[in-house]
Amino acid sequence: MKPWRKQVRPLDLAGDDHVRNAMELTQARRRLFADLIGIRVQRGISQAKVADAIGINRSGISRFEADIETSNPTFDVVLRYAHAVGASLTLRAEPMDQGGHLLR
Repeated sequence: MKPWRKQVRPLDLAGDDHVRNAMELTQARRRLFADLIGIRVQRGISQAKVADAIGINRSGISRFEADIETSNPTFDVVLRYAHAVGASLTLRAEPMDQGGHLLR
């Protein structure tokens, strides 16, 4: 076991603050996917071209775009999709306290 794993304590993620954070993260994921799809469509880039550029089959792109609620592409696929459609992503992680509030 790695030394850092010994210090991990489970969080109570059932509290209202954590539920709100989970909902916000889900909404951010939906917005990201919708924005990427919108950029592809706006630029007139076909699903087939994106699929070729990122090395997956077109049906994978089609499934992802058709169901952004339940599709679960890897983070690497999302980054390659963004690159293929000429999008920039800004990602940041911020720590939260035990109550689910951002530490700033």
